[in-house]
Order: sequence, then C-alpha cells, then structure tokens
Amino acid sequence: MQHDDLERLKTQFAGPLCGEERRCLEDLRALLDFVLDNNLSIRLVWDTFGHDYEEIARAGFDLNKALASGFWPKTRNFSHRGD
Repeated sequence: MQHDDLERLKTQFAGPLCGEERRCLEDLRALLDFVLDNNLSIRLVWDTFGHDYEEIARAGFDLNKALASGFWPKTRNFSHRGD
C-alpha cells in the first residue's frame, strides 16, 4: 500500500481501536489463519464472518452496542481460547 493511501485511510477511519474491536479483529485473523492452515472451505469464513457482520451492522457498526444487546460473535475465541 502506498503511503498516500495509508494516510487517506487514517483520516477516513481514525483509531484507536477499543479493546473489544481489537479482540474481534484478532479473532477474525485467527479464523483466516485456521482456514488457510487446514485447507478448509472459504464458506466457513463467509458463514462465520457474515453472521458477525450482520449483527454488528444491525447495531450501527458499534461492536460494544451489539455485545451489550446479547450478541456473541461466531469468530469469538478463535484467538482467545477460554476467554
């Protein structure tokens, strides 16, 4: 990625991530690694992430609001086993 592109993204999507957002992304990355490492179908990614995306979108893309309403991400615990 070019520096100008990165700077544009930093302006448009300024951080920082909250703890739950970071955890969500770490779990998603772990899911992708799990699928790649085990040569599984991409359908696992679409099904798992699609579920989470729909619920977070329903909460206005506010992860903490979605979690407060009882949402439990399907990606949860791919990187944080037992948490």
